[in-house]
Order: sequence, then C-alpha cells, then structure tokens
Amino acid sequence: MGSWKDKTWSFDNWTAVTVDGKRSAQFEHTVLVTNSGVEILTARTSKSVPLWWEIKEEESDKKEQDANNNNTSDNKDDK
Repeated sequence: MGSWKDKTWSFDNWTAVTVDGKRSAQFEHTVLVTNSGVEILTARTSKSVPLWWEIKEEESDKKEQDANNNNTSDNKDDK
C-alpha cells in the first residue's frame, strides 16, 4: 500500500506526486460563483456512477465473477 503523503517536483513547482512514487489520483470540482452563492457544477448526483470505494465488496466480487464467467463462455465459442 502506498503513502498518502505528497511532494511537489522542484523543477516545475507544479506537479504533485506521492513520496513513494505509487499511483495516485486528484479530484477537482468546477464551481460557479454568483452574487447569491456558490454552486458546485461537478458535484456527484444520485445517478452518478459509484466510485470504486463506494462499491461493497460483495458487489465487486460478483461483478468480477460475472466477468470471469463471460470470458469462459467466450473461450468456448472460439473452439
């Protein structure tokens, strides 16, 4: 498992990386600032596709099992 700690590359003072060089992700939002307040234009809704950490382990295991079953049936058709 990687580290959540980050550092910025000194040669461009912009690029953020994890201190251990593992994969990472960055999330940003687009906001609309008006006289009456702020609206998050990229906010998730009830129809948004779930993020990987929002999927329960059983659902993830079932999807993986279904994918494996589909691959097995595909291989049978090739023969």
